[in-house]
Amino acid sequence: MITKDNLLAVLAMYNGVKEPGGLVVLEVGPRDYSLAEIARIAESNDVTLLSVNTITNPATGKLEVLLKTNRQDLQGLVATFERFNYVIKYTFSEELEEDLVKKNYELLMTYLSM
Repeated sequence: MITKDNLLAVLAMYNGVKEPGGLVVLEVGPRDYSLAEIARIAESNDVTLLSVNTITNPATGKLEVLLKTNRQDLQGLVATFERFNYVIKYTFSEELEEDLVKKNYELLMTYLSM
């Protein structure tokens, strides 16, 4: 017998949930989806794809491609996807605390200079 806890643990293992890294969600048309091209773009940025899942959005008919990566800094990867005309729906990553403080400081200085 398989319990729901065991099932969730196995699904988490297959999806790379416990591995550190970021998540990028692309929105592509079904005819435009090419896993080979997506993997090539990721590898050209020295990013390893730990897990790839697709979900069809019933409202738009487009695919949402969820990419679990081994990197938390996703700026270079996102910029490359945008250069290849991919629509980035979401990105999730942990920013380093120092980067977050620097970003907030720069935002404050921009606000004060207005």
